[in-house]
Amino acid sequence: MKNQVDIKFLDEGKKTTLNESFYFTSEEVSSIERYKDNYADIVTEIPFTWKFNWVQYNVSIPIKIDSMIGLEIHKNEYKIVERETKLSLYENSIIWKIWLLATGAEKFQYNIYENLQSEQKIIYRSYVLFPFDGMKNEVLMLLDRYVRFCESRNLTQYVIKD
Repeated sequence: MKNQVDIKFLDEGKKTTLNESFYFTSEEVSSIERYKDNYADIVTEIPFTWKFNWVQYNVSIPIKIDSMIGLEIHKNEYKIVERETKLSLYENSIIWKIWLLATGAEKFQYNIYENLQSEQKIIYRSYVLFPFDGMKNEVLMLLDRYVRFCESRNLTQYVIKD
């Protein structure tokens, strides 16, 4: 059958509710092909460090950005899920906010390829997020809570480097 890809699990001992293989339809494969065609110049696996001063600390957060094209960040995720994921799951994540702040990028796009266990088909979703007023303060407040938690439990040696 043309435009059909057989996917096999590499770990034969893995327990799963899925069959040992499943098939992409030509429509599912075309969404991946369109993405690759639209973003042929994308740069992937970019190591980056966000450095800034905060309270009494010099903060350095190492990150690896999945991919960028211009001032646009793309994070690709491939998931096996029981039900469709919602935008709110991704909106509430801190990672996209940190990546935008660290790079000065203007747009963050999640590219989600979901395999619904019940239907055994791939669904492509794209969620686009933008910087917003107060985003840096939100991230810094979370960082503050995290450092205070570590300080209260004498764990700062694991997160603060001299």
